[in-house]
Amino acid sequence: MTTRAKPTSTEQASADTLLEIERLSAGADGKRLIDELSLSLESGKIHALMGANGAGKSSLAHVIAGHPGFRVLGGSVRWQGEAITDMPPHLRARKGIFLAFQHPIALPGVQVSVFLRESARAISGDNNFDAMAFMREIKEKSKQIGLDSSLLRRAVNDNFSGGERKRFEILQILLLAPKLLILDEIDSGLDVDALRLVGSTINTLKEQHGTAVLLITHYKRLLELAPPDLVHVMQNGKIIEQGD
Repeated sequence: MTTRAKPTSTEQASADTLLEIERLSAGADGKRLIDELSLSLESGKIHALMGANGAGKSSLAHVIAGHPGFRVLGGSVRWQGEAITDMPPHLRARKGIFLAFQHPIALPGVQVSVFLRESARAISGDNNFDAMAFMREIKEKSKQIGLDSSLLRRAVNDNFSGGERKRFEILQILLLAPKLLILDEIDSGLDVDALRLVGSTINTLKEQHGTAVLLITHYKRLLELAPPDLVHVMQNGKIIEQGD
């Protein structure tokens, strides 16, 4: 009989790592915005990413999500050991990467309920997707976060208030329960109640689903509601400091 040796701490860390970025350089419109940046994101950990405007925080978020407007100039992005540097956004989404935009765009003519249903169907890849059960879940979670059910019949973000847009982002997050959640200044302009909702959503995903969170923010207030395990500070496309 053979027995398997217990994994070393290095092996365990590797098993817990969702996203591994190594010496990544990337840019857009002929400008280098990320400069040989390295970063590891682990399951069940909250990473705060801070820095001045123009430091490259949002650029990094878009590169991780696969935004076609950004070009990788060097280095690599790996998801659970698999290279995804050239992978299109929809395949990254299927793996569990979710980017909540700072300024979500409107999609006139695309009904909210249809958008949510088809997003979940596409990501799950389930041919037997239960649309009726999912619609019940949409209504339940909408009520849970204080989102008026009439919004489900409207077009995505079309004439939504700032608060409605942010709550709609939260609804998507709760329904899709991503493995990696990237929040790009979602706390910008939020009132106290909405801020608490964001904080509780982050904590719920971390505790119940083991979601890794990359939280981009300028403010301490959200970090008090969803305490990070590690803080990274960016400047000129690099991470220059990290710690508690």
